[in-house]
Amino acid sequence: MKIGQKPELPSAAAQAAGSAKQQARAGASAASALGQSVAKAKAAGAPVSFSPAARGLEPISCSSNSSDFDVDRVNAMRAAIANGTFQFNPQAVADKMLSNAYEVLSHARV
Repeated sequence: MKIGQKPELPSAAAQAAGSAKQQARAGASAASALGQSVAKAKAAGAPVSFSPAARGLEPISCSSNSSDFDVDRVNAMRAAIANGTFQFNPQAVADKMLSNAYEVLSHARV
């Protein structure tokens, strides 16, 4: 669970988000494999054709809007840590850690 998410969200929503991330990763690795196979085929001089579904995977991995994090925010945090000015709420971190542990343990009991 990311910091800032509400722990009251149903586990189904969390599972759906995890599933979406896994699908995005699978699409990215498929597109990477697609690019590698095209390069190998060009080197071998063999003609290659891909199905429309395979061609549809490539734009997903190349789009810059599909990142899982905000690069500017990460860079700002990195700079604040380097400057010694980064501040956080230890109570909020502890609460999130406890809620994550509770969620993991409750799923393990089922």
